[in-house]
Amino acid sequence: GIYIVTQFDSDYPKYLKRKLREKMPPVLFYAGDITLAGKIGIAIVGSRDVDDAGMLFAKDLAKKATKEKLIIYSGGAKGVDSISEKAAIDEGGYVVSFIGDSLSKKIRNKDVIKNILNKRILLFSDVNPDTGFSVGRAMNRNKFIYAAAHGAFVVSSDFGKGGTWTGAVENINNSWTKLFVWSGCEKKGNKELIIKGAIPYVISEQTILDTINLSPQKDIEAYRQIDMFTTEKDEIKENIKEDNIIDLYDVVKESLVQSIVGEMDANEIAQKCNIQKGQMNIWLKRLVAEGKIKRNKQMYSLPS
Repeated sequence: GIYIVTQFDSDYPKYLKRKLREKMPPVLFYAGDITLAGKIGIAIVGSRDVDDAGMLFAKDLAKKATKEKLIIYSGGAKGVDSISEKAAIDEGGYVVSFIGDSLSKKIRNKDVIKNILNKRILLFSDVNPDTGFSVGRAMNRNKFIYAAAHGAFVVSSDFGKGGTWTGAVENINNSWTKLFVWSGCEKKGNKELIIKGAIPYVISEQTILDTINLSPQKDIEAYRQIDMFTTEKDEIKENIKEDNIIDLYDVVKESLVQSIVGEMDANEIAQKCNIQKGQMNIWLKRLVAEGKIKRNKQMYSLPS
């Protein structure tokens, strides 16, 4: 099924909170084991039209990361994203994917269902699960991929255009995570990203953890200690300013309206959206008051 996690929940991806702060999505829809989003991992990104050499590099990098027990963070797109995701899962690893397409459609795929049930993949969407692909949405989700990762690796990038270039430059400007670029790719985008400050990279004997300067003994333990001693209350104080509190109703109301098909009662809507009935009743009253839906006795429907 598809579930909802908000920025106020303890299982909300902690690295998005820490790095994005006011830019973090207040609500995420997801399918899979949400605990995967708290694991150490790297992002592997690149063009959809990657060549054979780029495909091989993406596969080898994903396999190397998996052998080091690292999660693969990705965007689920064709090309580098899907190649690295498949390589990681085939190697027995795990994937967290911030998709730019319909989550509802994605989870109908047999292989995806299998990997979700086996707790191998976690899919996130920051918009209504039924919403399809758009360029703007794909660009917006780049920040989530970079913020979730402890290092990002660009396999291939066009210059001055496209989602890979835009996301990498945005990461350089915001310093969400350390950026590496495959120096074996002759694309101008790769070379220009290195000029902008990205680190040239080729696969070697050195571990990825060492490459991103994350010591498994010292730094990973530090992350665990932060989690151990940080309470949910502290996290909310750290990230939510009093003068910038977000009303979650404004975020989810369009999704709630779209979830109503024909006539449905509060129980049915709450179950469909995976929201507690008490909270759903409050939101349904507001939707009725705003004229977005209508109520007839105990049943709710869309205005005719």
